[in-house]
Amino acid sequence: IDTYHYLTFCNPEIFLALQLGIKMECTKDEEEVSLFLENFERVPVHFLRNSFTFLCGLLLSEKVSIANRLKVLSMIVKCSLQYLDLCPTVLTLILYQLSNTNDSKFIFELLKSLPIMANVKENVPKVIATIQAISHKSNDLSNFAIRLMYDTWVIDNKCYSNLESILNKSEEKDFVETNISKAYVLKKLSEKR
Repeated sequence: IDTYHYLTFCNPEIFLALQLGIKMECTKDEEEVSLFLENFERVPVHFLRNSFTFLCGLLLSEKVSIANRLKVLSMIVKCSLQYLDLCPTVLTLILYQLSNTNDSKFIFELLKSLPIMANVKENVPKVIATIQAISHKSNDLSNFAIRLMYDTWVIDNKCYSNLESILNKSEEKDFVETNISKAYVLKKLSEKR
C-alpha cells in the first residue's frame, strides 16, 4: 500500500477532507455550493473541527464566491471560538485574506473577526498591530479601528494601553464620526467598570 492510500484511509481528517473536496469538485454550480454550505453551517462544532482543513481550503479558494467565503469564514471563526488551538491558524488565514482581497464586504467581515483571535495570548500582538495599522489609513477605518480595539480589550484587558492610545489620538480634523466612535467606546468602558 502506498503512502497516499495509507494516509487517506488511516487518518479520518484527511479522509473527510478528501471526500468533501471530491463533493465540492462535483458541485460546479454556485447555487449548489451555497446550499451545501447552508446545510454545512448546521452541523455540530466538533464536525467543523474535523473538517477544518477543508474549510480553510474553501476560504482560500478564489473559485468560491465572496458570499460563500463569508459563510465559510463564519464557520471557521465559530469553530475557533470553541477550539482555541485553531486561533493562530485562523489569524494567519485572516491576515492572508486581508492582504489578498479587494472586496469591501469581505474585508469588513475579516476585520470584524480579528478581535476574536485575541482569545489566544500569542495572537494579541499581531491583532493589535493590525488594528493599529488600519487606524492610520483613513477616517472610516480609524473609526472602525477604535471599535475593533475596544472589542479586543473586552477579550484581553491587557490591551487597555493600546485602546487608550487610539482614544487619545487627535487629528487636525477630528470628524464628528470619530468623536461619536470615541464617545461610544468611552460609554462602554464606563459601563464595564
